[in-house]
Amino acid sequence: MNFHFIAFFLFFGFTTGQDGCSICGDGKGVNNSDAIFAFPGQPAVPCGTLEIAGQNGLIPISQCSFLAALVPMCDCVPLSDLATPDPTSAPINLTPSPTLPPTAEPTVNPTPNPTAEPTTN
Repeated sequence: MNFHFIAFFLFFGFTTGQDGCSICGDGKGVNNSDAIFAFPGQPAVPCGTLEIAGQNGLIPISQCSFLAALVPMCDCVPLSDLATPDPTSAPINLTPSPTLPPTAEPTVNPTPNPTAEPTTN
């Protein structure tokens, strides 16, 4: 998979030290990061991965400008309309804490019946 990912970015060009861009165009962002972008002869890449590559300058700005027309599956929307992720819920503890089995009730020897008063000799 890494080879295909690298090959994809070699096809589009690999640059460093360049300002990033959005694959959706200026002022827009990917609203469906799980959608798959497939270009003939290249490996399929999730839209979110492609967007991050653009933001990090891995895709030249000259090529970002025409990508917007090729990524309708990414659901490009104005940045103000991007869906916000649901907050992470508290973790659920599926494993109950270990508990000791209940102990048996202690048995107490019953008090013997009273005896007659001691006798004096």
